[in-house]
Amino acid sequence: RDEWLNSTVYDLFPAEIAQPMATNDQEVIDLGKFVEKEESSPHQGKIHHFFSVKFPLYDAEGEISGICGMSTDITHIKEAEQEIKESQAALQEEQRLKSIALSAASISFWSTDILTDTPFWDESMWGIFGYLEGTEPSTEVWESAIHPDDRDRVTRAYTDAINRKKEFSIEYRVIRPVDDGIRYVRDVAQIDRNDKGEAIKIAGVVHDVTKLRVEQEKIRQLFDAPTDGVLFVRDGHILECNRAVATMLGYEIEELVGKSLIDLSPEEQMDGRLSREVIKEHLHQVSRGEIVRFRWHHLRKDGSLIPMEIVIFAATHEGKPAILGTLRDITTLQAAIDEANKANATKSAFLANMSHEIRTPMNAILGFAEILSEQVDHPVHSQYLTTIRSSGRALLTLINDILDLSKVEAGKVSLQPRAVDLPKLFLDIEQVFLQKTREKGIDLRFQIGEHLPEALILDDVRVRQIMINIIGNA
Repeated sequence: RDEWLNSTVYDLFPAEIAQPMATNDQEVIDLGKFVEKEESSPHQGKIHHFFSVKFPLYDAEGEISGICGMSTDITHIKEAEQEIKESQAALQEEQRLKSIALSAASISFWSTDILTDTPFWDESMWGIFGYLEGTEPSTEVWESAIHPDDRDRVTRAYTDAINRKKEFSIEYRVIRPVDDGIRYVRDVAQIDRNDKGEAIKIAGVVHDVTKLRVEQEKIRQLFDAPTDGVLFVRDGHILECNRAVATMLGYEIEELVGKSLIDLSPEEQMDGRLSREVIKEHLHQVSRGEIVRFRWHHLRKDGSLIPMEIVIFAATHEGKPAILGTLRDITTLQAAIDEANKANATKSAFLANMSHEIRTPMNAILGFAEILSEQVDHPVHSQYLTTIRSSGRALLTLINDILDLSKVEAGKVSLQPRAVDLPKLFLDIEQVFLQKTREKGIDLRFQIGEHLPEALILDDVRVRQIMINIIGNA
């Protein structure tokens, strides 16, 4: 008490406490009436709060000579009010998270204290991300579960939301460590900031949208497929197919699900290759990221074969890797191809027969022309015979070419190798083009290497045809 006598509030309290008290006292003097104020002062190392009533004291002349005040300690009331405020803040935080969950159709909650990097995940979060038992929640663990193709995009959006005050609302894929399955999630969050605008906490919700995305992708793939039949395959077995596949193969859809591709194929394809080996090869190509297109004979339920054109490529089915195949029935096309091949074979046989029929009398004409040339001495008549022989040889060459063409188309052409004097062969070819080169005023010369052997094993007829075609075109 003695310490308080003859002391000012500035003598008794720190300036930040004394100043409001002095202001309140001056207000009593200025107004000349009592005032009610909340004040605070330290006591036993703790700030206490008081409700004070102050009023002026007057002397005999009616002048204010002092101030009298009464204070009631309301510290416990203030503490109770603070607890209520904190409870209200917690309730508001819960309501805010629920509001976010409803707006995003969420099923899991998460938050992170940015200052301490302390995360919180609810139980649903563990189920969606498929974390292994014993895993401690952290930003690094969350990032590691994001699909590698999405990770940079998501972490960049997270950083921008915190540092650049952007919205964090993003969809991405996660790979579940527990089963390596892929999930699609929608992540939406809000950020709390202090008075300086610095992020102190981020809280959000995650919605598993895998089923929605899978169904959307499945529908897109089905409608975008270039052929009628569509099926999903994993490990060589059918996971799912559309009605067109079942119709083409003569099954019900339920019968095909789970069936092996081997069971739907003959032991050998039309080219003699084993179906099992070809399927294995194509699946390996798809695993390397290739799009494989091929023709295939499938085995129908009634045992008959159906020719198909098939395209297969990598896809996903219910969040896991699979193969998507599109099938087209080419029975009509195959029939048209077979008919065309048959007609082509008939034409080749006709050409071969006709060339033989024409060549026989032509050989007779050339033979008699050769005999006559030995017996005719008249210059004009000799010239006529020379023309007959030259034209006959040209026509015989044309007939031989037709015969060779028919043999090529029939797959029966064969070479007749023998020792050939190449310089003499080139000299004969030069004589064939002698007249034409003179008419055009050009020279045709063959340069033969000095190390060329005197004879080579060749089919001189084929060499002659090739050289005549090349020179003639030139």
